[in-house]
Amino acid sequence: MMKPSNRRDRHDDAPVRAGEFSALEGFLAAYLHEDFREEHATPDDALAEFLEDATSDDVSRLAHDWHRFQARVAPLVEHTRLHILTHTLGSAWSPQHFADVEALFAKLPL
Repeated sequence: MMKPSNRRDRHDDAPVRAGEFSALEGFLAAYLHEDFREEHATPDDALAEFLEDATSDDVSRLAHDWHRFQARVAPLVEHTRLHILTHTLGSAWSPQHFADVEALFAKLPL
């Protein structure tokens, strides 16, 4: 007879799960999707359009999610943070450096 394993499921150890940062994921899906370069020349342009389209509550939710996400991934190595952004959260924008992501979201009003 086998003993039940005390190991947690591999996904339990994931630093970020899809659906955890819904405002951030919504922004990425709507503005930094696979065709974003056709609609927006740059990620900055995508953010500018979001800021024009969004309500103040939408902007606040995105800023809140961004700060929570940034704090959660801060201890991780850069390539892991970028992988989470593109694979877990679904961004089609794949910057070379996480500092580029931080610079983009630093433009959100507080």
